[in-house]
Amino acid sequence: LDTLNTFRSAVREAARDRKNPNMAANILAACDAVRDDALPQLGVRLEDMPEGSRWKLDDPKVLLDEIAAKRAAEAAKQAQKKQKAIKRISDAIGAAEQLLPDPASIFREQKDEDGNPKFGSFDDTGFPLTAADGTALAKGTVKKCQKTLKGYNNKRKAIEKKAKGSSIEAYIASLKAELAALTSS
Repeated sequence: LDTLNTFRSAVREAARDRKNPNMAANILAACDAVRDDALPQLGVRLEDMPEGSRWKLDDPKVLLDEIAAKRAAEAAKQAQKKQKAIKRISDAIGAAEQLLPDPASIFREQKDEDGNPKFGSFDDTGFPLTAADGTALAKGTVKKCQKTLKGYNNKRKAIEKKAKGSSIEAYIASLKAELAALTSS
């Protein structure tokens, strides 16, 4: 009887607040609480069916164990979803940080396998003109550099589009804030 009284009070409270846009959700939450929390302790299994609800008597321990397993599975699913979101945001931060350097500087920073500068001179846009030893670049190297620059610019434009008008730095800061919120919860 206490279960019915508690349920009735919750439904009445939700129904009285007619201006609340969550009224229906609150009533359904009260129904779920009776089904999932109160009735199993009394040994009553209430199942939602397409044609309505059905009840059965069962061992309260069995019912409570089933509910605990269901909640544990849901918690694991939510944790996995959270981990995927953390990875997605971390990857987006890494990708954006790689595109922070101005396109004019990407070739100036390239090194050969010995750690020495790969290129010697550059045009006004930062495109390499000569190798580090001063020799002209081979056609194949020029094509590779053009392809690298085009890919870099395309990736940068995609990040700028995601940044929605703000700088890449601001976009990275917003991603880091989103990541901090996820990892602190």
